[in-house]
Amino acid sequence: SIQSPPLRPHVSFSTKMQSDSKIKISLSHQLGHDVQPFESIETSDLQQLDFMNLFAPNFSTQANEYYFHSDGIPEYYEVYRLDKKPKSYDDFAGNKLKDAKSFFQEKRESSSHVSVNDLVRPNRKYYYMFRAVNIHNHVSNPTIVYEVEMIQDADDSRIVVIEFPLD
Repeated sequence: SIQSPPLRPHVSFSTKMQSDSKIKISLSHQLGHDVQPFESIETSDLQQLDFMNLFAPNFSTQANEYYFHSDGIPEYYEVYRLDKKPKSYDDFAGNKLKDAKSFFQEKRESSSHVSVNDLVRPNRKYYYMFRAVNIHNHVSNPTIVYEVEMIQDADDSRIVVIEFPLD
């Protein structure tokens, strides 16, 4: 069966009040479809682009636009992080922090919401980007880039998240 790449995930960040260095990243899938250009990050994405070009004529899309579709839960999410400001998505290549996946223990089915913890240094900015990956190992387009900083003072920790614009 032909399966289009999935839609990009929803992302949220949180921390505990007294957390010294841990942020929680929550990822969830979105359902639906969209047509957009494909943003490759890793060299392995070029194989997916070849596949997408092969099946692009099946969908009425503009040149260099592809069909993205999600009707189920991704296999996992890719978590990328940089500690310096990116100029483009290409800066994230080779900087995958981890793959985030969650199971229901009894059934070994994927969960629709996945949370991962990341250790960060307080009062320092980090740049995150995420992608969903389906059962055929097709990746979604990247999310926006998030600039994330844990602000810590004597008795409190809070997290500041802003959308970081790429040039």
